[in-house]
Amino acid sequence: MWRHASAGWVCLFVGIGMARFGYSPLIPELVRQHWFTAANADYLAALNLAGYVIGSLLAAQALARQRPGGWVRASLLVAAFSFWACARPWGFGWFLVWRVAAGVAAGLLMVLGIPAVLARTPAPRRGLVGGLVFTGIGSGVVLAGALVPELVPYGLTLTWLALGGLCLIVAAAVWSYWAEPESISHGGARHHEPLRLSRRLVLLMAAYIACAIGYVPHSLFWVDYIARELGRGLAAGGHAYMELGLAAVAGSALTGVVGDWLGVQRCLGWSLLIEAGAVALPLVGTAPALLALSSMGVGAMQIGTTALMSARSGELAAPRHRTQIWGWMTIAFSVAYAGGGGGFTVLYAHLHSYRPLFAAAAILLAIGSALAALAA
Repeated sequence: MWRHASAGWVCLFVGIGMARFGYSPLIPELVRQHWFTAANADYLAALNLAGYVIGSLLAAQALARQRPGGWVRASLLVAAFSFWACARPWGFGWFLVWRVAAGVAAGLLMVLGIPAVLARTPAPRRGLVGGLVFTGIGSGVVLAGALVPELVPYGLTLTWLALGGLCLIVAAAVWSYWAEPESISHGGARHHEPLRLSRRLVLLMAAYIACAIGYVPHSLFWVDYIARELGRGLAAGGHAYMELGLAAVAGSALTGVVGDWLGVQRCLGWSLLIEAGAVALPLVGTAPALLALSSMGVGAMQIGTTALMSARSGELAAPRHRTQIWGWMTIAFSVAYAGGGGGFTVLYAHLHSYRPLFAAAAILLAIGSALAALAA
């Protein structure tokens, strides 16, 4: 069990926690040292998300019926080397290529790696293993946030090299897992029956879309809400964001354990409902304790819900279609998240307050909980 969990953990630690979210702490220093303008640094972050969607689409369509081991290993290498390739200021075009490549690798690792790990895991342990696997995202976010400020005084070049080296070290630890033929079987890769989405899978995907949009306010605007709208300063906002990241590590493992105990389906509906309540807490009050509870509730439930979604989609899909279904769900989440970010940004520009955004997100998450219940 632990071997499966560690193999999946590395996929998400390297692909999502580092290759995707590990770039964010570097942005202020990239701008300060004039490697890029603020706008160009933000464009690179957006292009990484575009690469993630491309990788997810590629995995779901072209690679869904292939053995994932070789692609997982190649993606781990690309993600790690993308840090090393960015160790010198060789211009926006060069960084564009490697940030997109890192995003593609992240999409492949999410879509190909996770179903392969869960397919090898005994059914009674899939909730726990899935929960442990998804702690890789929060672990990467927290570790990057802690390491970058310590490394930056020694130079951006060393910082990029160190992050890439860390990715290579953890990839080496699970390299043999992805080299084993039995670890990469899809349970029927030679079958070519067409995929037909059941009603329950459609409802589950709709619930995941609601989950994606409901996560937008806390993931994008939470720091600014606390620091500027509430007037409590950047330190308070940064502290709240760290609480969110730390809770994501603990929450995914906790929801996995509870999922094995209560059943993934039942736990999924409750996790979305709890997250809706956590998102709505700023509407109740802005005391520090309430804001901390909101940070931790959203952080724990969001990543935990993703783990449960992965396990539930595997339960509903035929073994030969699990990778393709999870790929579609990942694409739907990414597109909905990007669209929700744009829509909420426009809404904020008109309302000049984040409070209505929290209300809308809470309502969407509650709807997602109902849709997940209907998918039973």
